[in-house]
Amino acid sequence: MVLKSYEDRNVRVDNNLLGVKFEARYKKFVLTALSGMPASDQNERKDVLHAADLMYKGFKKFKLGASFASSDPESENEARTRLAAFRIMPSIWNFDFYAEYGMKFNDDINEEYFNNDEPYIGKALYGSMNFYYGKFSMAAEYKLYDNFAFESGINRLLIIIYPPLEGITLIFS
Repeated sequence: MVLKSYEDRNVRVDNNLLGVKFEARYKKFVLTALSGMPASDQNERKDVLHAADLMYKGFKKFKLGASFASSDPESENEARTRLAAFRIMPSIWNFDFYAEYGMKFNDDINEEYFNNDEPYIGKALYGSMNFYYGKFSMAAEYKLYDNFAFESGINRLLIIIYPPLEGITLIFS
């Protein structure tokens, strides 16, 4: 939920990063870290983005994870935007679940719009459930996003991630 960086020329989406990615595994832990520069709407790469994800796969029935991303804006007059998220992925019988909660932080926005009264300026909740039994399967998901787009740049023109539409989705097959 924190960072989705990719390029799809068919739909003219390009928010990929020019940078480095590091992945390490130790016993039941997987750490992924990256640092890169996304292209702006003028195809300039000035802002830097840092991100890390830690996954724990030590339990038989579920996995745990946490992600963090932070912008490093070109302008010294602009506060960093930071996103943090925590997730759990349990599997019980023929059910697979996924739940993630994220928070968005930016000191400038918190001061200007919230008078520093809020612990964070945006939040996101995503949950999904998959059920399968023989040839029958069902998927359901719920998403709630409140000011969770990861934007960078002085005029907020560089959108690093767009959150999906809010609501509930059900699929049967």
